[in-house]
Amino acid sequence: MLCINHQIMIVLFHLLAYYSISNNIISHRFLYTINIIIIILKEVLVYDIHKSLNDSFKNILDTIIIIGIIWILSPVMISLTQTHSDDTVYLVSLCILLPIHFMFHNYGFIYEKNENIDIFDSTSLSCVVVESVILGSRLPSIIQVFSFLFCSSILFFYTPFIVQTIVLKNINYYNYVLFPIIFIILSICIRSISIPLFYVNLFGHAFILFVIPALFVNKHNSKTVLEGPWDISGAPFVQKNTD
Repeated sequence: MLCINHQIMIVLFHLLAYYSISNNIISHRFLYTINIIIIILKEVLVYDIHKSLNDSFKNILDTIIIIGIIWILSPVMISLTQTHSDDTVYLVSLCILLPIHFMFHNYGFIYEKNENIDIFDSTSLSCVVVESVILGSRLPSIIQVFSFLFCSSILFFYTPFIVQTIVLKNINYYNYVLFPIIFIILSICIRSISIPLFYVNLFGHAFILFVIPALFVNKHNSKTVLEGPWDISGAPFVQKNTD
C-alpha cells in the first residue's frame, strides 16, 4: 500500500504548494531552490544509470525547454478561467480531475524498470496537468502561476523517476528511509497550516497503510464455517479406466 500512500503525499504536496504560493507563505526563491535540487538529483541518478553525458545533456535541455514553455504560457494561463467562478474551478480540479488522476494512475510504475509510461498513466498525468493549469489560473500574478506550474511539473514528472531509481536499487531505502522522511516533511507542513488537517492526514495514511490491508487479508482468509454446499471444495472427478 506504500505506492498509494506515496501518490497521495505527492498530490498533497501539490495542493500545499498552491496554498503556500497563493498566500505568500513561502518565497519563490526557496521554491525554485527545492525544484532545482530535485532536478539535479534526477540528472545525477540518470547519469549513474546510463553513464552517458549525452543522455544527461538531453534531459537537461528538455528540462530547460519545459521551463521555458511554462514561463511563456504563464501570462496566457493566468486569464484562462477569468470567466468562471472559484467554486467551478475548484469543483472541476479537486472533485473531478484529481479523482480521475488517482483512478488511472499506474501505482506500480516505480517498481518497473521502464521509463515508458503506459496509456493509463498518461491519462492520469493529463488530468493532473489540466488540473494544475486551471488551478494555477486562479493565482493573482504571473510569477505565482509560473512557480506553481513549475512545482507541479517537478512533483509529477521528476519525482517518480527518482523514487523508481531508489526502489530498484534497494527497496529498503525507500520503505525505511525515503518514505518516512517524505511523510514527516508532509506532516510538518500540514501541521503548520492546520492541526485538525494534520490529524486527518495522520489517521488517513494509517488507515490506508494498516487497516485496509488487514481487512483485505481477513476477508480472504480460508473459511472455517460452512454455510452451504457452495462452501465445500470439490475434488475434480477423474474417470477410472475399466480396461
